This record gives sequence, C-alpha cells and structure tokens, in this order.
Amino acid sequence: TLGGKITATGGAGAADTNAGGAGGVVTLVAASGAITINDVIDVGGGAGTGPSAANGGAGGTLQLKSTGGTITQSAEIKGAGGAASAGGGTAGSDGKLKVESNDAVTLAHASNNFGTVVAKLTTASKAFKYNDTNTLTVGQVGAFGTDFTSDGLGNASQASMDDITTNGGAVVVKTGGTLTTTVTTGDIVTTGATGNPGAAGGEVFLNSGGAITL
Repeated sequence: TLGGKITATGGAGAADTNAGGAGGVVTLVAASGAITINDVIDVGGGAGTGPSAANGGAGGTLQLKSTGGTITQSAEIKGAGGAASAGGGTAGSDGKLKVESNDAVTLAHASNNFGTVVAKLTTASKAFKYNDTNTLTVGQVGAFGTDFTSDGLGNASQASMDDITTNGGAVVVKTGGTLTTTVTTGDIVTTGATGNPGAAGGEVFLNSGGAITL
C-alpha cells in the first residue's frame, strides 16, 4: 500500500535552449499481495527552458506487477511529456505503463496520463480497467528496470510486453483524447479458457474522447 508519493520526474533545462530530462523508471512488484496506490506516482518529463526553443523531456515508464492480489488506485499515476520552452521546440512524448497481474486491475482515476499502455492478466474472468485523461496508444512497451539480485534486493527488470490480454476477463479503456492500437503489438485479446464447455470471451469497451483507430 502506497501512502506516500513516488516522484521520478525529469529535471527541467538549466538555461536557455536546454532540453528537459526524461522521466525515470518506477517498478512495483508485489509477490504475495495487492498493489494499492493511495498517492501520486509521477514519471513525467522535464520542461525545456527558453526564451529560445528547447524540447521537453519524454515521460518515463511505470511497471506494476502483482502475483498475489488486485491492483487499484485512489490517486493518479502519470508520465506526461515535459513542456517545450516558451520559445518553441517540441513537447516530450508521454510515458509508458506496463501492467501484469493474476487478479483484477482497476486504474480508473480521471487524472491518469500515459502515452502507451500494455497489460497481461492471467487468471480467468479477471478484468482490466484503465482511464486516461489524454491521447493513448495500445502498443509495445519495451524491457525496463535493473536487476538488483546481486545485492539481495530482487529483480526490477521486466520483459518487453505487447497488447492487452486477459483470460476471458473484460477490458475497459476510456481516454480523453484519441485511442489507437498498433499493428501486431497493440491487440486486445479476451479469449476465454479452454474447457468443456470452453469459457466465454470477455467484454471489450473502448470509450474515447476523440477518434478510435484500430
């Protein structure tokens, strides 16, 4: 249970024309319990510094893995790209969210903000629900994190992941902006388990504040 903030944001540019830094990587692994987020996790990019043109930094990556319970939140999770300077430049790209669980995942806070999301839920009929305030892509999130096993602290490295997949559970995704799924790596799969009879496939509800491009 997180009752304190986690802030791993990129630093702002120090002087004119300096770009903002990229957001960091935050990994939460719960081997025998739920993940409950009660305060803000922020991996946003840093702002570029003007008055000349300077780019904002890219948002970082948040990885959530629970093998012993649900993943829920009462506070937002965010990885917004850093703002460009007043003199111009390009805002940083929004960050990435990777979720893996053997139970239900409900990340429905209205202020969540990432650019890319992937998820894998392995237990039958468990649902994945996610709300994002902005534009969102379902697509690949690469491998991130460091292996601290040699220090006796465990392994934060999480493998690359594609798609949103459940084992017959529902997938519900709401966005404030456009919603896009990428070819090959952005599938949404809710196929039910094999059996006699086989289990039903899960419901899919995509609710976008802009266009939906599949």
